[in-house]
Amino acid sequence: MREKQYCIGTANIPNLKVVNPNGIEIKGQVTNIEGMDSDVFEIIICSISYPFFEEEFPHHVKTYNDQFKDIQ
Repeated sequence: MREKQYCIGTANIPNLKVVNPNGIEIKGQVTNIEGMDSDVFEIIICSISYPFFEEEFPHHVKTYNDQFKDIQ
């Protein structure tokens, strides 16, 4: 018998509070959760303000900027 798998995909959860390891809240316009219990769940935060986004997620900013290095 196959094990049941559950999927979640929420709309905005306005009271969901997400904090970084230092206890600083990561705020955005919309926060929702997506995922499947046999895999992972992702918290998606849209419209995180600058410069906080760059300070908190420098690896994402670097990846984004690197894709334009060869474009003149």
